[in-house]
Amino acid sequence: MKILNSTLEMALRFLAIMSVCGYSFSEQRLRAYSYFAIHLSDLDKTKMSAHPSLPFRFNNYIGTEKILHPALHLLITKGLLTCLSNDNGIKFMVNDLGKNCFEIIAGTYKSKLVHSIKEVDNHFNDRSDNEIYACICEHLESWGSEFNNESILNSHLYDE
Repeated sequence: MKILNSTLEMALRFLAIMSVCGYSFSEQRLRAYSYFAIHLSDLDKTKMSAHPSLPFRFNNYIGTEKILHPALHLLITKGLLTCLSNDNGIKFMVNDLGKNCFEIIAGTYKSKLVHSIKEVDNHFNDRSDNEIYACICEHLESWGSEFNNESILNSHLYDE
């Protein structure tokens, strides 16, 4: 069973984000919060990320597009989220059952994730979805691309 970057992992992260923040989320905002919750140092270099800084890690953001709907569907069909629709679009909000399920989860990773989510929310809560997306577009080339020239650093190993 695939766990990393799976529908289940994404659903649990979405549940965490909505439980910690306590308000409704658009798909776009949820994707951004999900990425930065595990790669916080991409948002603020002085912060420690929950996951390591891997090459091309921005693919994690891009990859969420494929599992976003299955993850939300999982949470909705289990009765953990409410889907809200209005003239501004569709948003998702954790309900009491979802909050209670999230509270049952324990561990050091949960503590790190909750801390990261709060940091992300402090950074983005007063920004629109479009402003968040513009921030992502502005920096996407740099997140994970610091490894593009890593072979240069190791070239001395191959010089004879």
